Amino acid sequence: MAKMAKELEELKKGKHHGIRKNPLDEMNAPFSKKAREAGLPPKFRMLSEKYSRIEDPVSHLESFVHHMEVQNATQLAKCRMFPSTLTDCAKTWFRKLPPGSVDSFSKLTTAFYTQFQGIEPCPKDSILL
Repeated sequence: MAKMAKELEELKKGKHHGIRKNPLDEMNAPFSKKAREAGLPPKFRMLSEKYSRIEDPVSHLESFVHHMEVQNATQLAKCRMFPSTLTDCAKTWFRKLPPGSVDSFSKLTTAFYTQFQGIEPCPKDSILL
């Protein structure tokens, strides 16, 4: 019985036989509760442009903000949707932000710009080489 209780506890922590934590929890982890619950405007359409660390971060932010403002998105909706425009190293960076740390679009964009201003393009994944 004690062994089963220990295994159950390990499952809850994601440590059992290579089982990872719930990926949805990981995707939501950087968002505060307020940001996670942000609603979107009616008939919302997402920006198709993606940022991977190769593009200019300022240009990407400007395009995203313009796209969201045309749709009357709130600051929290911008905060919630911005990570969906990230790929590769940029998405990895976002996922590594501390849990609950993203609670405003202003803080998120400041962190994004600070991280990606003037850096070299993302190295190729060794699997792809």
